[in-house]
Amino acid sequence: MDILLTQTALYLYVGALLLMLTRSVQPRLTRWVPLGVLLLGVLFQLVGIVLRWRILEWTPVTTLYEVMAYLCCGLAIVILFTFWKYDLPWVASLALVLLSGTLSYALYGQDTNIKMVVPALRSHWMAIHVSAWCFSYSAFSLGFVVVVALLVLRRLDLNPSMQERLSTLFYKLVLFGFPFHTLGLITGALWAKNAWASPWFHDAKEWTAAITWLIYAIYLHLHRKELKGADWLGILGMASLVFTFFGVNYIPSAQQSAHAYVSPGEPNITPLFLMMTPFVALMVGLWALGFWKIGDKRITSAI
Repeated sequence: MDILLTQTALYLYVGALLLMLTRSVQPRLTRWVPLGVLLLGVLFQLVGIVLRWRILEWTPVTTLYEVMAYLCCGLAIVILFTFWKYDLPWVASLALVLLSGTLSYALYGQDTNIKMVVPALRSHWMAIHVSAWCFSYSAFSLGFVVVVALLVLRRLDLNPSMQERLSTLFYKLVLFGFPFHTLGLITGALWAKNAWASPWFHDAKEWTAAITWLIYAIYLHLHRKELKGADWLGILGMASLVFTFFGVNYIPSAQQSAHAYVSPGEPNITPLFLMMTPFVALMVGLWALGFWKIGDKRITSAI
């Protein structure tokens, strides 16, 4: 039943994406329509998570599917509240592409069966740890979409006022996600200390998570100093985040890691990167527009 609810949420997210795209070319469509559909999707997914929680009698964040579904729900909430305040239909559409693609991969590319929770994972620190990182990853992921749109406008040297809005939005998203990421690091150490008697194991995911924290800390410092190039750290931070979440699972040392979602013998190739290819291609295409002379009005009205 929880899978059916999550699938329904996915269809609603795709519907919200189509409506947001429609609004991008037909401004007469009020933004409350796609946002209302998005809200309905969030409610369906939250009910699905609660049902799975009751079956497991524990926070459903022990398999890759569960963590990705949890993350997508957090991302949907962040998108909803962000574009409730900021009327940016094209940016919202790109964010919904990322949300729909990620949840599709979780539902149809991962094992959705319920698995028993091992004793080491039955820790309240672990539940807080994963929840905190889901909100931080959600904010940073949406920030990635925003900063790409910002860099495209700068590349085209268009609409300075929109550039300012996007820069401010990106800063606020990082400012929101950074404390959650910090909380994730701290509670992760407390969980490890409680479960394995050591707060730090020097494994790859711990180091890459710390590097991601450092990248966004540097961005916040550079932004407050108003130094040029700070926004590029949004791209670097997202690359580090994706590698932390997925990439380190497929290096040899991950087989002995408490953070790995793969088991020995599974192929070290994931269709996630194939799923992300259209999104990346879209971003590259937007960037390539800088090589053509396109009217200011056409680009700025799209953004």
